[in-house]
This record gives sequence, C-alpha cells and structure tokens, in this order.
Amino acid sequence: MQTKTYYIISAAVLAAAAVLAALLGIAGAVNVGEDVPTEAPVSSEAPETTPEPEVTETPAEAAARAFRYDNYANGRMSDEVLDNCSMGTLGLLSCYMYYEDCLQAGIARGEKWVYSSNAKYAKKLSTFDEMVSSGKRGGTCKSTSNWGFIDLGIKPAKLDFYGNGDGYFAGFDTAGKYLSAVCSIYYVKGTYTFATLFKCGYVEPGDVFLCATHNFTYIGDDKFFGSGHDSMWHSDPSAPTDDGQKAVYDSWIMDRESNRDMNYYVVWQLRFKKDYVPRYYRNAEGELVQNPMWSSEIAMEYVPGSGADSVVYTTLRIDPRVLKEKG
Repeated sequence: MQTKTYYIISAAVLAAAAVLAALLGIAGAVNVGEDVPTEAPVSSEAPETTPEPEVTETPAEAAARAFRYDNYANGRMSDEVLDNCSMGTLGLLSCYMYYEDCLQAGIARGEKWVYSSNAKYAKKLSTFDEMVSSGKRGGTCKSTSNWGFIDLGIKPAKLDFYGNGDGYFAGFDTAGKYLSAVCSIYYVKGTYTFATLFKCGYVEPGDVFLCATHNFTYIGDDKFFGSGHDSMWHSDPSAPTDDGQKAVYDSWIMDRESNRDMNYYVVWQLRFKKDYVPRYYRNAEGELVQNPMWSSEIAMEYVPGSGADSVVYTTLRIDPRVLKEKG
C-alpha cells in the first residue's frame, strides 16, 4: 500500500515538473521587459502603388483648349474676360489685339497710321492684312469692327456697316443679313448714352455700338477698342490724310472712364449669340487660322439664297426701375 502511494505521488511530481519546465522554456525565449510582438514586422520596401489613370482629352476638349489658349488675345486681356466671354467675342478679341500690336509695330518703325475716309490715304473695303500690305495704313471708326467681322468669316470684305450721320444702320440690308445670323441686334433708338447702358448692366465684352456718325466696341477690362477720333491719336500736319484734325493713331485701345464714347447716344447694339462659333481667329502667332471648334454642322453664317433674307433685330427695353436706380 505504501509502495503504490509512492509511485502515484512520484508520477504527479514528475508531471508537475514537466509542466513547470515547459513554462520556464517559454519564458526563457522572451527577453525580460520586451513586449511580445502582436503584428507582422514592417517591411523596409516601399509598398506597391496603383498608377493614376492617364487623363486624355476628347477631341472637343482639345479643340476648346486650343481656341482659348492658342489665341492672340491670351495674356493681353484678363482671364476673367477671356474665360467668360462668348466664343464670338473671343475670336473678335484675338483679331483686335493683333491689330493693335501691328499698329504699335508700325509706329516703332516710324510709320504713320492715319484717320482717313479717303481711299487715297486708307484702303477701303478690304481685310486688315490687305490694308497693311497696300501701304495705305489707316482707317476710320468703322474699320476695326469691319476688319474683325471679315476675319472671323462672318461677312465679305465688299460689304461694310456703320452708323451714318442720321444714326441709320448703313449696310442694314446688305451686311446686316450676315451680322444678323451670328449676332443679336438691338435697336436702342438713340435714347440712351453708352454710360447709361453700362451702369444699368446692358453692356457685355464684345458688344459693338453704332451711333450717329460713329462705331466702337466695348472689349471688357474697362476698355474700348476703336479707330475713330475716340482713339488715342496726335495731330501731325505732315500726315497723309484728308482728316481736318490730321489725326495719326497712337493706340486703338482706350480707357472707358476717360473716353468720349461714354457720352455717345447708342442707336444700334450688336452682341454675338452664345452658340456662335467663329470660323477663323488669330492664333498665338497672329496668323488667321481656322477655328478647331468650328464645323459645318454648327455653322451659323448667313449664306445668300439658303435661308432667311431679312435682318432680325429687337428693340432694347430698359427696365425703368433700373434706370431710375442706376441711370
């Protein structure tokens, strides 16, 4: 009986000793004071990243970007104007800024670009490039807007438009058909000055104004563009011109507030339609190029014999409450 008990106790002691040894072995494998790692070790190699998908422009987006940035007006007008104006205005500004730079280059060469209504001194019914190459460098208040509308592909060079001495829209039944296709034409009746229209919010960049004996364009950035006696000029008695004031141009860009255009009574106002895309414009090098946004499917140009043959215009209605408040 004692022998059995001894063996049983011995077996229990040995089992307990084995358990204790196992526990001591585990404890010996871990350094004292060191936390047992619970996560996989961080690799020193950089994790693989998924490459960003390549952004590609659609043909339409590429064309719109080219028209906006490969444009002679880019950098010469504020981004606020260029990013928000109509496509027609953007095309017209590309031409206007090119004309101004050509004028400045001519002045630097000692050339005299004159105000003249006489074909002897300034080439008439021509494109801007033809005028420059003719050697008869100059024009009148109607010249810049007519050059621009020719360059954009709106009307033929043989037809011009302007406000005559009675305030009548000269060229209404001829050039007017071409203008009406791409512009909203407002009849202002000569009731309000440009200053009143501007204060009341009826003026946008690119608007062309016809007054009695005068034309000019508001281009935004508080600037006018025009080639009449409203421009910057000086008198030169030796200048080749029929003008009584012997005006020689210094610039076709003028500040709004200090200009005589503010006080002209507007008879007609032309504004490009939002959907109009000009066929041509001046690119960053000043070349007259086809607009990548233009296509025959969206063309709005007037083609004789193919559609409406009359000029469409609207009488401009000014809210009397706005006129009282701001006019």
